[in-house]
Amino acid sequence: MVAVPQWADQPMNAMCLKDVRHVAVQLQPEPGTTVVRGEVERCVCEVMEGANRCWVQEESPGRGPQCEEGVSEGGSSNTNILEFI
Repeated sequence: MVAVPQWADQPMNAMCLKDVRHVAVQLQPEPGTTVVRGEVERCVCEVMEGANRCWVQEESPGRGPQCEEGVSEGGSSNTNILEFI
């Protein structure tokens, strides 16, 4: 995952994903700009080839059925979005 925090609680969430869960890299925009192409490339390369890629490769295959269950009718994601709306 590439985290791109903007404001409010997003920087804290990005830090937790990166430093605690080790499932994300955090995009570092240059001062005065939003997103720089080279920084996006760095983050994508880190996700695809970096040290944390092993976790993604090991854990991702088993997550498909869980994701399908969550978004299907009556699943947790489906229920939460309906409650939100």
